[in-house]
Parts: sequence; structure tokens; C-alpha cells
Amino acid sequence: MGSRAAGRTGAVDLLRRFVGAPGSQRGEVRAAAVRGLGAAGGVAEAEYLFGLLDAPDEPLRLGAVGGLGAFFERFDGDLPGRLERWRAERVPGQPVPPPADDPAVRELARRSAERLTRMLSRDAENANTYHNAL
Repeated sequence: MGSRAAGRTGAVDLLRRFVGAPGSQRGEVRAAAVRGLGAAGGVAEAEYLFGLLDAPDEPLRLGAVGGLGAFFERFDGDLPGRLERWRAERVPGQPVPPPADDPAVRELARRSAERLTRMLSRDAENANTYHNAL
């Protein structure tokens, strides 16, 4: 595994441990870590974020919304997503993100869209956060 791939894997592991650790981390810091997990992680991390949509802690829940948005942005064909795929195809050991038509990604996208739409209709105060993730 290359040093970049190892670094990315290490970062994802660290973010996952930080988010799941009990303790008194500030909500905003945990929310930022959750968003980072979505931007760097794979399908397993996105599923974890989907589970955090039930979190009673609002900053953590909204961080999970942002993390799911960051995860799916990697598949919409924009420049950063294309660059990530290009680099992964050329750098040995760099993890290749799953293709946008991967059944696991499509199913997660469907469930996330349904869930975020319901959350959007129930929580007008945070409507922009839900809308941005959709």
C-alpha cells in the first residue's frame, strides 16, 4: 500500500474512532470530523453516517448530513471527483472510489435522499443543511 493510501486509510480510521469515542468533545468538532469522514471514506463510512442521522445530538446529526453530502459529491462528475478517480487509477495502492453506478452506492443514495427529504420537511430551521446535502 502506498504512503498516500496508507495516510488516507489512517485518516479515515482516526476520524471514525474520534466520532465514535465517548467523551466530552465539542459538538462542532465532532460534526467537522463527521463531515471529514464523508469526504474521505468509502461506502462503509457513508453507511455509518447514515446511522448517525438518528443521533440525538444536533451538531453530530447535522455533521452526518454534511458528511453524506460530501460523500455523494465525489460521484457527481465534478472536477474533484474526477481528479480523485484519475489519481486512484494511476497511483499504485491508492484506493479507487466505487463507481457511481455501484449498487451499494445507488441504494445508499436512494435511502439517503428519502431520509433527508423527510428530515427537511420536519426541521425547517436546518433546511439549508438538508437541501445542500440533497
